[in-house]
Amino acid sequence: MDVATPREGTSRLPRTVVVLGVVSLLTDISSDMIFPLLPAFLAARLPAQAPVLLGAMEGVADLISALIKYQSGVWADRARRLKPMVLVGYGLSSLMRPLMAFVTLAWHPIAIRALDRVGKGLRSSPRDALIAHSVPPESRGRAFGFHRGMDHAGAAVGALAAMVLVAVGLRVEQVFFVAAVPGMLAVVALLLVREASRPEPASASGATRALAPVPRRLAYYLIPITLFGVANSTDAFLLLKLTEEGAKPEFLPLAWLLLQAVKSAVSFPAGRLADRLGASRLVVTGWSLYALSYVALAWARG
Repeated sequence: MDVATPREGTSRLPRTVVVLGVVSLLTDISSDMIFPLLPAFLAARLPAQAPVLLGAMEGVADLISALIKYQSGVWADRARRLKPMVLVGYGLSSLMRPLMAFVTLAWHPIAIRALDRVGKGLRSSPRDALIAHSVPPESRGRAFGFHRGMDHAGAAVGALAAMVLVAVGLRVEQVFFVAAVPGMLAVVALLLVREASRPEPASASGATRALAPVPRRLAYYLIPITLFGVANSTDAFLLLKLTEEGAKPEFLPLAWLLLQAVKSAVSFPAGRLADRLGASRLVVTGWSLYALSYVALAWARG
């Protein structure tokens, strides 16, 4: 894989980080051509079940993704090559998402979203390891900030594309089919990632190598992460609230676009600040803003 020297880390991002950013950009264009339209789509297809269905769909999907992320992280630490796991994860998600167009029964969106998140769980840990191994520690905030910025930029572009396609007369199901194109392009772009094999210790094979225990400091950090995960609401409920307040389907991608555009604009500068000020301060600030925003959303009308 590309490994940046400290000097390179302060001037430009290595090719691996840039290409993985492009992959995330394309993947989120595909995903967010579908997601902003999904609450209204399900409300039309399955009106009596839509609110419960959205909660069940996202809850099951996030649980599966979280469980697989841990296991894929274990596999990533033992594997000599990370790229195949990342490729399988992105490929599976790209194949699953357009199948939303065929939803007719309540279990269909749950199954499709769950398989999509299986792909996310498989790819996330090895992809993050690729990024971390490509830059020196003092530049990791910048590298991950760039990646998250590209991710959110893709979400904004995907929402804009969905809005335009609906405005010109495409049905929601047809938009879902079009979303397959950037998903496949993301898989093709991933083939450009160059990775060097990691040497295998002579004392143990990759399958049986003992892993070091999780550091105590990281274990303590997982406690507030868990609390935030319990409090964190799926953004699908925000879109459903817009729908219930009378927003038309073509407005939902615009609202999603604005949300993702703000995330994209903030991610890279926040990553740079994390390198300078410390990651914990930025995380606490972000969580505080999140809590305040949800207090405000509870009172939002119209």
